[in-house]
Order: sequence, then C-alpha cells, then structure tokens
Amino acid sequence: MKKLFLLLCSLVAFSLTGNAQERLLTITNQTTSLSKTALSSSSAIQQAPSKALSATERVVGYTDGDSITRSSVYFGKAGTYTVGALVESNMLSYYVGCKIVGIRFALSQSIGNTKVFLKRIDETQGITTELVNKSVHRTSEGWNEVRFNAAQEHTIANDEGFLFGFDYTETEEMATSKKGALCCYGKELTCNNAFLKLRKHEFFGVNGLGNLCVQLIVDVSNLPSKQVTPLQLLSGNKYQKPGAQLDAFLSYSNVGRDSISSCRFGYRFDNGSVTYFESNQLLVPGKSGSVEQMITFPSSLTTGVHQLQIFVDQIDGEVVLPTATDTLSNTFVVYRNGMKRQQHYVEQYTSQESASVPFSDALVSSLDNDANICLVNIHQPNTSLSLDASNYLNDLYAYTYPCFTVDRFYFMGERYIAFDFSDYVQVLPSLATDAIRSIVAEAENTNPAFATVDIAPSYDETTGQLSVTVSGDVSTDASAIFGNMALTVMLAEDNVVAPQLYYSGSGGATCFNNSYVHNQVLRAYMTSPIGDELTVTGNHYTVNYTTTLDSSWKLKDLKVVALVTKAVDAVTDENVLDVDVTNCNSCKLADALPNGISQTVTTPSHLEKVYYTLDGMCISEQQLRSGVYILQQGTKRTKVVVRKK
Repeated sequence: MKKLFLLLCSLVAFSLTGNAQERLLTITNQTTSLSKTALSSSSAIQQAPSKALSATERVVGYTDGDSITRSSVYFGKAGTYTVGALVESNMLSYYVGCKIVGIRFALSQSIGNTKVFLKRIDETQGITTELVNKSVHRTSEGWNEVRFNAAQEHTIANDEGFLFGFDYTETEEMATSKKGALCCYGKELTCNNAFLKLRKHEFFGVNGLGNLCVQLIVDVSNLPSKQVTPLQLLSGNKYQKPGAQLDAFLSYSNVGRDSISSCRFGYRFDNGSVTYFESNQLLVPGKSGSVEQMITFPSSLTTGVHQLQIFVDQIDGEVVLPTATDTLSNTFVVYRNGMKRQQHYVEQYTSQESASVPFSDALVSSLDNDANICLVNIHQPNTSLSLDASNYLNDLYAYTYPCFTVDRFYFMGERYIAFDFSDYVQVLPSLATDAIRSIVAEAENTNPAFATVDIAPSYDETTGQLSVTVSGDVSTDASAIFGNMALTVMLAEDNVVAPQLYYSGSGGATCFNNSYVHNQVLRAYMTSPIGDELTVTGNHYTVNYTTTLDSSWKLKDLKVVALVTKAVDAVTDENVLDVDVTNCNSCKLADALPNGISQTVTTPSHLEKVYYTLDGMCISEQQLRSGVYILQQGTKRTKVVVRKK
C-alpha cells in the first residue's frame, strides 16, 4: 500500500459507494504492458478455502480462502461485463510445474449462465493467448467452482502470468436497486491487477471496492510435502553505515502440501558467515506467516554495495534442499562519508490528456518555491509538451498520470518507485503537496549525498547562447559506491501556455482549456538524457555547457537543473534501482543573470477564465449562479463572489 494512501487515512476518512470507480490499467487483449517497475511480489494470496478442494489443490488470487468482505457490488447499468484479475509470473514462481485445473468466483445472487476465461500472458513478448473459454449453464449464491477438462488444464511455466475471470450480467433490476451480484475482498485494491473490467478491448482497473472474488484452482500434487517460500523482506533504507541495526520484517508462505509448525531462516551479507533465527508459527498449506529480526551491519563491511540474503534453512527441524524460490535478497549501500543534499529532485510525470492533473497542478507547482525541492514536469509522450529525449522516464516510472518520484529513489515496501495521486487528488488536492513534503523529509533523514552541485550560468543576448558551468566536490566514498558518476543538466520553463484536459461539469464530461498555463516544463537537455560521465580530479569536477535557446522560450521563466547519478550506458528495469539521484541543484535564470530580466509577471487579460465550485467542480461562465467560486486565469487563482440578478 502506498505511503500516499496511508497519509490520506491519517488525515481524512471518506466513504465510497457500492458503485465501481474505474481507472485505466495498461493491459489489453492483444498486447500486455505490465505495471511499470512493480517491485513487490507478495500481492497474490494463495489459500486453501474452507469449502475444501482436494488435499492437493490450492486457490490463487487476491482473496483469503472463502472470505467475502463486500457483496452486492454493482456497476449501475444493465449489461454483461467481462471481469477478472491478473496474476504475474513472480506470484506463481513456486507453482511452476503445477496445473491450473479450474476457476472459482463468488456471487451474492445467481446471474444465470455465464462464461469463464483463462488467458496466458507471455511476459517476455507481452502477448496473450486464450487457453480456456468455457460456458457455465448455472450459477448460484456463494462460491461457484468451474472445472476444466483434461485438454483445458494448463501446466504453469516460467515467465508466464494469467488473466482470468468470468462474464457478469447485471440486470435492470440490479442496476436500479443498486444491488448487484459481484463480491469483493478487502477495503482497497491490493494492486491494480486485483479487479479488472473489460471495456472496448482493454482491461481497466476497478478502484475503491477491494479485490474481486475470483481465483485459480491449482493442482499442487507434484509439490514437496513441506516447502516454504519467502514472500517479502522489509529491511530498511538502502543507505546504511557499518554497525547500523535493521529491524527486518520477513513474510513467508507455506506452499507445500502439509502443515508446518516451525521454520528456521538464515541471513548473511554477501558470502559471509550465516546467522540463524526461528519462527514458530503453525501454518496450514497456503497460509502466510511473518517474523521480525534485528540485523546488524558488520563493522567490517567495506564501503560500497552489499547484498543481504535471507533463506529458508530448516522446516520442522529438517534441512531443506535449496530451491530457486527459498531466498530473498536486498541490496544495500554501506558508506562512511556522506554529504548534505542541496535539493531533492521531484520529478512529476504529467499529461495534458489527464483531467485529474488540474486538481493538484497549482499546489504541486508551488513546491518549486521550497528551498530544498527542485520540481520538473515530464509530459506524457506524444503530447505537445513532451520531449522525445525524456520518453524513457515515462517508460520506467509513469504507471498513471499524474505521479511522481523523489530523487528517483525506491522507498522500501512500496510497489513502485513512483507515487500517484489518483486515490484522492479530486477530493483533497492539498494532500499531494503534504505527501511530497513528507517523503522529501524522509529522504532528507535517510539518504546522504555523495557529490555537491553548483551552477553558474551566463547569457549572451546577441547570440542567444546560454552557457552553464557546473562544478562540485565528490565524496571519497563515491567511487566505491557508484564506480563512475554522471551529470545531467536540463532546462525547464514556467508559464507555458498549452492545452490541458479538465473536467467541465457533472457526469465526468471533459474538455480542453487551450489557455492553460503549465509550469516546470522540461524543455531541453544540455547533456545526454541519462547524463554525461564525470571526470573527477582530486575529488572535484568542473564541466561547461553551451546551448542556443529556442526563440519561443522566455529567459525569465527558465531554470537550469543539474543532478548527479551513477553513470550507466542505459537505464533499464534491471538497473533502475541503482540510478537514484544522489544530489540536485537548480538555478532560476531570472535570479542569477544581470540585465534586469527579472520582472513582475502579470496575468495576461487574454487568458481564459475557468471557474470552479468550492468542491472542485469546473463549470462554465454560463452555468454560474449566485455564490462563491474559485477563478483560475493562467496560474493565478482567486476566490470570487458572483451575484446573479
């Protein structure tokens, strides 16, 4: 669960209706693009339901056995809908070689006949193959079990996930009475894949109702009688000093055929000596347990990158044979000489085609005035403000719009590197800035810098050339941690007028505001998009860059942004956790250059006026009634009183 959602819960409580709220998930029937940089593999639940299957069968999904926490879920419009869930290959790694033999789904009332489906997802090629499309002639209240015939059963292989579900028919009576037949588990989605709905050949995540009660039935007769798989290791921040203590939290699952009562784990750094600890929990097959353990970083660890490994050693006193799934590892950086960060780099992935953006845009933009924050907006590819050179950032980090990263750093326990606003941006947009400041404060306390960044710009009015000198000192630890370091220099601009989609009234209608003012827009790189490798001499570097500014850019609205990362040939899913930003600094040209380019910025009278009600609903000027409204013109927002005769 995201930090942002936890923050929301701590500040405000609000209820959702039984009606489903939707948001796009990038899963289609033809090609499948799985969630961006999903880092946790513990979302799926493997349980033995109380309505016992055979002793050698398990159910796999996002629900706990036969548990149902919300019933009579409805969509509000009569029709037949294809619904389901998706489990990725990392959730099924301990079932490789087992057979999928059926599907279960729960209903709060009969929906007559239906169909169930099972699609195989080849994650290496991103395509789906239909394995089963089976008619079901009768359904009933409670859990419905559909068995496949021998030809339909499928043996699970490596690197394949599964999209599965059923057709749900909602009658006019259900829609009118707001009493549908779907059932869910939990108050919120475990992840976007846990409740999907097909619309126009694309699957969308259904938010706000919990996980859909649908499960795969898996025959595990070829599994060992006793087997434990570690699910997730939460072990603190990436950067640690020798002698530091970690309060590690390990969750694990009994994926064997028999119950177990004790499990011994071992841990070690790199290939060092092993320390053992035990967990004495009675776990029936399919159940999960957890254990806490204090772990101390040995003072002998050298400065640099190290691996903490935790593995299963014994089950009920019997030594287990090593398998591909019985070990978890986390990477840590051990340091001795850190530096204070100058600014934290907040990178927001935004879109002119997302109507959610305007709710928080002005508030998030104001964060750029915080002394310890540098904000840059990366726009969705193929929009007028996008920059081709930055598209790789959207590919790596942006799984929805808007979302953001802080220092491109992965915070332990999160599913993604990026955080999103989707759960509450339309309800309490101020929580977006509170959340970003909270995460920045956490990073300030835990993530040291290993280089400084100082920026000195100059501008030639005759030629239109901007010259930038970037210099800094480098920690003596940097070489052991990063190898080589890279410097990225960018230009971003405020007060850019360009179209933006927004909600124009009730019922979810949207339209474009062609006079919308965008800020912190990434305009250009003065280096390679992934940075130029730094030459460090005597723990110091100095680099000079020159570029000719686009004639449409306003010098007074530009800022130079410079950040230091690990030097790599390319940023990929495999090394994305290694290229977090170790330090950042920025320089607004209006403040740094002479010749009076700083000037008072007024709101041009020709910019479109956009009115909002106090609860955030955008309305046209013709819809105004007597009352109090928020008027936005450009970047300026004011509260106005309207009196109609």
